[in-house]
Amino acid sequence: MMVFSLAACGSEDADNNATENADPTEAPKTTIGDVTLQFDSAVMYDPYESEANKPNLLVYYTFTNDSDTEVFPCDKIYMKATQDGSSISAISYLEDAIPPEMNLFYKAVQPGETVKLVEAFQADIKGGEVTVEFIDLYNTITDTLVVKATPSSLELITESLAVIEEETTE
Repeated sequence: MMVFSLAACGSEDADNNATENADPTEAPKTTIGDVTLQFDSAVMYDPYESEANKPNLLVYYTFTNDSDTEVFPCDKIYMKATQDGSSISAISYLEDAIPPEMNLFYKAVQPGETVKLVEAFQADIKGGEVTVEFIDLYNTITDTLVVKATPSSLELITESLAVIEEETTE
């Protein structure tokens, strides 16, 4: 699953630094203020197998609250994504297809607590490289986590995430 090339670096060096310097055996992570972010995995998700809908890029990551107070991930970071240099949209799902980790983005994370999260973007599986940047919400911290992939190289999931979740909990 580590098909992604990854970099954790300052924003001004994000494009110049790193993918060749990243250790592929270590999960890429960075500290942004008082939180630590770690990239976990990514997949393409197309539950409707429709030519009209583009598959969705699901980026799974770990969020750790390193502060002394509770924080909300939605108040700390945001993500922006591009494919072939053009912005792509973050998306949400119909109720039956929401990855459980998506709901945690808006919930409090206690001091020292770690949660698994996911963000989804509408990507063209036949398109070129996708870059996802995890950025400080207020742009006061220059450290970022940058994740890059070519969608066609990722696993494509076509069954409902709700079905997958039920199978893994049994």
